[in-house]
Amino acid sequence: MTQFAKLYETERGQIVVIRQTNDDGDPEIRFFFMPNTNVYGVCSMALAFPPRGTGEDEENDAHEAADAAFSALTEEGVKREIFKQMDRLEEALAELGA
Repeated sequence: MTQFAKLYETERGQIVVIRQTNDDGDPEIRFFFMPNTNVYGVCSMALAFPPRGTGEDEENDAHEAADAAFSALTEEGVKREIFKQMDRLEEALAELGA
């Protein structure tokens, strides 16, 4: 069975990573997380892998690239990047006085 999701329990909450396709049908890796604020609910961000051409080979290459990137994800790498996003969101709220 092919793995399509990863769940990390971290000191700053859960991070869920899902290998899926976006609304355009292109492969993506989407990250779900909840910053430690009373303002934001579950947030997400994605890495997209659009095909570089119009042929079937290019489309397959995009899916293979997304699969390889998903397989290479580590908990430490995911935490590092998502924690950066959480910090940015929390800093933006602090600047707004929220």
